[in-house]
Amino acid sequence: MKAFKFIDSVLVDQPTELSIKSQAIGIVNSGKNPKLKVTMDATHSGVITNRRVYPGIKVQKGYKTFFSKTSGGEAEYDKPVLRHHSIDQDPIGRIVKATFSPLKSGQDFDYDYKMPDAEGSRGSGVVTIDAIITDPDSIQKIIDGRYLSISVGHSTDSVACSICGDNIFKCEHTPGRMYGPGGEELEGDSIDDALEAKLCYYITGNMQYNEASFVNMPAQPPAKLINFQWEDCNKYEQLKKDNILIESMSRGKKAMVRAFSLQDESGEYNLLKGTSHSAQKKTIIEMTGPKTTPNVDNVKSDETSNVPQALNPKSKKDVHMDSDRTDNRSKPKERINMDNEEPKVTDSGLDPAVLSASLEALTKERERMQKEMAVATTKITNLEKTVEAKTSEIERLSKAQTDMQVEMSKALATALASVRAQLKKPDTNGLDSLDKFNSYSDKLSKRSVESLKDSLADLILELSDQMEVEVKSEAKNVNEIVSQDKVTTPSPVDSKNSVQAGSKKPSKTQDNFKKPVDQVFGD
Repeated sequence: MKAFKFIDSVLVDQPTELSIKSQAIGIVNSGKNPKLKVTMDATHSGVITNRRVYPGIKVQKGYKTFFSKTSGGEAEYDKPVLRHHSIDQDPIGRIVKATFSPLKSGQDFDYDYKMPDAEGSRGSGVVTIDAIITDPDSIQKIIDGRYLSISVGHSTDSVACSICGDNIFKCEHTPGRMYGPGGEELEGDSIDDALEAKLCYYITGNMQYNEASFVNMPAQPPAKLINFQWEDCNKYEQLKKDNILIESMSRGKKAMVRAFSLQDESGEYNLLKGTSHSAQKKTIIEMTGPKTTPNVDNVKSDETSNVPQALNPKSKKDVHMDSDRTDNRSKPKERINMDNEEPKVTDSGLDPAVLSASLEALTKERERMQKEMAVATTKITNLEKTVEAKTSEIERLSKAQTDMQVEMSKALATALASVRAQLKKPDTNGLDSLDKFNSYSDKLSKRSVESLKDSLADLILELSDQMEVEVKSEAKNVNEIVSQDKVTTPSPVDSKNSVQAGSKKPSKTQDNFKKPVDQVFGD
């Protein structure tokens, strides 16, 4: 056996409000090539998932295979983000970071696989990934809700049974069933009566994480999809030679999405909160009116520091405020009288005329921008209405598609149940009423459409082979009957004796027996 491969899909409710989605789609269509950053919980350890458990110690050891060594991981490159797990197509983004957060400690963490949490619980730990999506089409589909679920593809080198500890190909236990302390299978009331009843599930080995994918909304969102039957593991030898793919799906919560934002050269737009952060530095310009020139004659010399620099001489000469005062130093008296004197234009550019012209130009520019903003606001309002209508149409079409897929699943499940019943498969024993048959069909309908198609195709071939054998058997029986009742040609002597024995002449029919059999039948 090469490896077990898993695809765990989580359907997450759309975390972005409609009004925020409208703004986000506008950013996507702006032509600035934005990137979508998604931070979300990808997988949990120590919790039952489709009748298997990922041990915390194994997940903690392997989560760094999500991203490259250059970023602190263990992979040769950042693992891709795909569409529908299509490895033959270009990735839509990359996983740039992953973290593991333990939710338990001590022996509760080290031996979480012995007492795992129930399906849907948080488990013993969680792996959170940071993915950067660069494909514009995929970004828009993720934002508007067409891609509603994310899947993580990973693999393990071994799978062991929780009851006996052996490799699943060597044990006879079936996951999902209850067993007693002696390994005996329990059913019905015996499960409640057993003191040490244990659930059988499978425990994975070392983990290798390969990729993450965004996929369309599945046909049955709340249900768990299983494209692989665990019971088939120990029935078919071919499975021991090839890689085994096991897929499951569960419903998550909005809280799984930790961060969700659009990023471009102008900044970042938070799709969870609807807030934006500009990447450019802003300069705040404060415009004030002209100030009254202070009367320097009434200002003391120790207060000259409060006078604007344009009105405060750059020279270090003493300024005498009174013509009658004398300087204690040997320099001559100086007097500055600035009453009714216009301030001069200095290097600081505080010329009132220049400021007035700049203010007028800025006012006109503001008015022009306000008009453009009004037009843009009208366009945005119209676009939001259009987007809302398109979103409503998408939701309607998605619901119609979901309903169609549900009907298809039911039809395929009914056909599969009928064929399995005709082939007298072991699990169809006791289907002696319509209610039991419908219940069996409902159980099969939980599987994916592709799984049902594949199973039905295989069983139809098997049914055709069986019918061919039955036809050959019936043909053989007919030949044996014909050979036993074959009419033989009477001899001439017998014909003569038969005529002499009777009193009547031989009839025309009797004369025919004198001819060969092929001539008689030919006539």
